[in-house]
Amino acid sequence: MFKNYLLLAWRVLGRKKFFTFISLFGISFTLGILMVIISFLQTELGTDQPWTNRNRMVMFGMIEMRNVVPDTTFLIDSTLVDGVMAYDTTKSVGETSNSTTISSLGGRFLENHFRDLKYAENETFYIPGVSYNAYVNDSKIVLDCYYTDPNYWEILDFNFIEGRPYDQDMFDRAEQVVVITDKIANEYFGTDEDIVGREIKMDGKNHKVIGLIKKPLSSLLNGDVWAPTTLLANYLGDIDRYTGGYRSYFLARSKSDVTKLQAEIEAKEDEIPLDIIEDYNQMFLEDKTGNMFQAFARNLIPFNEPRRAGRALSIILIGFITLFVLLPTLNLINLNVSRIMERSSEIGVRKAFGASKGNILGQFIFENVILTIIGGFIGLGLASLLIYFINSANLLEFLKLTVNYKFFIISFIIVILFGIISGFLPAYRMSKIHIVNALKSNKL
Repeated sequence: MFKNYLLLAWRVLGRKKFFTFISLFGISFTLGILMVIISFLQTELGTDQPWTNRNRMVMFGMIEMRNVVPDTTFLIDSTLVDGVMAYDTTKSVGETSNSTTISSLGGRFLENHFRDLKYAENETFYIPGVSYNAYVNDSKIVLDCYYTDPNYWEILDFNFIEGRPYDQDMFDRAEQVVVITDKIANEYFGTDEDIVGREIKMDGKNHKVIGLIKKPLSSLLNGDVWAPTTLLANYLGDIDRYTGGYRSYFLARSKSDVTKLQAEIEAKEDEIPLDIIEDYNQMFLEDKTGNMFQAFARNLIPFNEPRRAGRALSIILIGFITLFVLLPTLNLINLNVSRIMERSSEIGVRKAFGASKGNILGQFIFENVILTIIGGFIGLGLASLLIYFINSANLLEFLKLTVNYKFFIISFIIVILFGIISGFLPAYRMSKIHIVNALKSNKL
């Protein structure tokens, strides 16, 4: 039965070549663009290395401090009483902010208030984006350095090609060691083989390479070099400073503890004393806290709260993908109705010989799925070419799109659903046609 359906579907597609071309073009173009979108979302929001723990991660990294003072507003109301002007004065007392500072967090502030949280299995405080210039063969190379603690390597599981990360002993002794990417190894040493043990000059000092990692694909990790924060002078900052250059990642004990961990971090805000902050009397954790999807959404949508930004981005993505799929689906449904109507006599003959509604429905859906699968493979090829072009032209700068098995499985599921949805309605309509009406057509 399957073989017969397959042969029949192939003959039908060859019978109407123009219809087949139009259908394949619409399917392959739509699915190709969807696959590129899926590849982008998977690279940015997926759980590939080093983001295996993404679903349990919470982050925040900014603090807002304000000096809010009373503001008295006087209101003078005048009226004429017995020919004499009378005045009634009232006042209202409100608040106004005359000084606001927004900054990344201080290391000692994080150490004092956000270590060993109840719902956190681990935490890391790090300084991103410290740039240094290196010169190799009269060419300048910009080294984007992340300063981290050893916990960083436990929360983010990087793909190590050679060597290992620095441990707690190296961190405590402030050893001049670094982990670098294969990309910067090729630029600095001219190769990415046997790198461990070599030295790279940064900030005027030689650092021993102890680990080589695959360059992360995500735009959230655009570093080239990772080094212990203890290499920095006074790396935690002054004891009375809440601001600094630090960001943070927290790893919840379980996925279900993520929201509890977010609430615990935000509750700490009320416990932090403000008396040691000069010139400020209010403090807020800017952006509050967010999981990784919400933090990503906050970078795209200008909402102060990541959770609100996450909801907005989810609605936008669902609406965009639904609309993007719905329009070509409706177009394909109309094409399928015209194609199937021309085969009404065939349907009548099959019904006359005992074919049920289910048989006819299954045949036409099968034919449409075959057409969609062919268009899907063409779309996969188109998506691969687009991804190659995007990566080669470096259009997304720090982000590199990929095509892997997860990408293919998700794309294949979309292809099947696309074929079933666009084929079901016209097939169901024609499966209900009466034999006499079907046989009125002389087109077999």
